Amino acid sequence: MHGIAWYGFGNPDLAMVEGLQSNGDSEDFATVVFRMKALGFNTIKLPFSFTTLNAGSKRPFYDGCNLASRDTLRNGLTEGGKGNPSSNREIFDQTSWQNNYVSFFGKLISTYPSVVGKLVIDIANEVDGYGIRWEASSVKPGLQDIYLNLLPRLFAISKGVPFMIQGAGQANLVNWGDGFVTEPATIAQYHLSDANPFFTALMRTAYVNQVVLGPHVYGPSVTMVTTRISGADLWNRMTVSFGSKTTAGFCSGGTCKQFPVVLGEYGTSFKNDLDLRLHTDLVAYMHNQGAAAGGHTNINGWIFWAWNPSSSDTGGLVASNWLDIQWNKVDKLVGSDPSAPDGMNLKPWFYGP
Repeated sequence: MHGIAWYGFGNPDLAMVEGLQSNGDSEDFATVVFRMKALGFNTIKLPFSFTTLNAGSKRPFYDGCNLASRDTLRNGLTEGGKGNPSSNREIFDQTSWQNNYVSFFGKLISTYPSVVGKLVIDIANEVDGYGIRWEASSVKPGLQDIYLNLLPRLFAISKGVPFMIQGAGQANLVNWGDGFVTEPATIAQYHLSDANPFFTALMRTAYVNQVVLGPHVYGPSVTMVTTRISGADLWNRMTVSFGSKTTAGFCSGGTCKQFPVVLGEYGTSFKNDLDLRLHTDLVAYMHNQGAAAGGHTNINGWIFWAWNPSSSDTGGLVASNWLDIQWNKVDKLVGSDPSAPDGMNLKPWFYGP
């Protein structure tokens, strides 16, 4: 999975991916997707909220436009579309949120059954931003309950769609969107929310093999955190959170389960020296190279944030005119060659089939 995030569905005033404005500076939907695919991306991350979906698109259409058919748009999509509907506080009303989720997912699968095998659902995005932890409080739901209540309902609708999950409540050690530490000593040392009850319960479910860990990894220009961002400090905190779960796995009741991992989000402007250090060492970790080797398997899947130039902390893969590609970013994702261990294996069209 080599993905790019394209947001806009989380904004009920737009209710559409950004960059399709009729101002002469943007492009049509199919052309944007074609460009993404040509650059080597095979997945689009589509953050959304149910408020937005229920509102419908408010983007103006004009009489002179020839609108593409639904089938044309479907056929132009890259594989692996995915959403994370917690871009507002609707997640606090768990009854409504989960019912909306089940209804939307059921309609999606029944209307477009061919998306099975192409679709990944990222259940909830960076809930640390709302103070949600693995365990519930008197006023906030626990992430473990959110997952354990919702996933069996989605699994009953389709057994072929992977569920990407994020962690929470461990920002003393890792980024928002990460947070899978289950080692008791580390939990105690950094006063982390405990993910053990969730993983223990998950091991007993029928859908455990559908779960993919999707930690977020960002540099200081986004997180404003300058510790554990390079070298052994970075590698160790990733291993204790998610890397070790690809090798030793999580063990409960005499059974151990190794989990697949995809970097659910990673992004940077590549203009910050500390971000550049993190990128170099993150790539080494993903490829199990040099001092970063050991304690985890290769991590081959990732989603880059973002296509949108309006992303304030990372900027976009396109410039503010929504047309010009930021080739410095593409170069970093490719490396010296798409197969080389100094990049993230992105393979644009000009490298051949």
